[in-house]
Amino acid sequence: MNTVKSLFDRLDPALWIITAQYGERCGGMVASFVMNASIVPDAPRVVIGIARQHFTHRLIKGSQSLALHLPARQGVDDVAHFGMQSANDSEKFPWRNAIVEEGVPPEVLGCVGRMTADVEGEHSIGDRTLFVCRVTDSCVHSSELPMTLNHLISQLSPSQTATLREQLQRDAERDRIAILEWRARQGLSE
Repeated sequence: MNTVKSLFDRLDPALWIITAQYGERCGGMVASFVMNASIVPDAPRVVIGIARQHFTHRLIKGSQSLALHLPARQGVDDVAHFGMQSANDSEKFPWRNAIVEEGVPPEVLGCVGRMTADVEGEHSIGDRTLFVCRVTDSCVHSSELPMTLNHLISQLSPSQTATLREQLQRDAERDRIAILEWRARQGLSE
């Protein structure tokens, strides 16, 4: 199975900051599983994969809406802020002192662009949920290059890199259990 990892390591996926709000709570996280899911200009859709343990997953499930932000390459601090701490433990939007409008996902400034979307369907695959979303609005803020995984890693400090590796390993162990349990429930056990 190391060849699968080796193949995907050759890719350099764009990173997205996903935000959502439900009730009084808002949060955000970094995701690399964001795919264009339509070639129809007047019916844009995306598919995103969000791990169930993330606080933002609960916000998306509750509100059925989200925002997707494509950070610029110089947005390392934003990506580290949203990707290396949990909203279960800290407030991701401490500068937000009032809810502007119920259910409207908070905006991350300084990004290449932003989309808002409503969930049209979802499918659990054990460790994460695949959300099929109808894009309701989009805008491009700049022509800057977007942040990618390899660029982020090249910009992190040694301690941030170590933290990221620890978090990925912990998440992979949790995801492995969830995948195996899901496969067993589906009758797909090896």
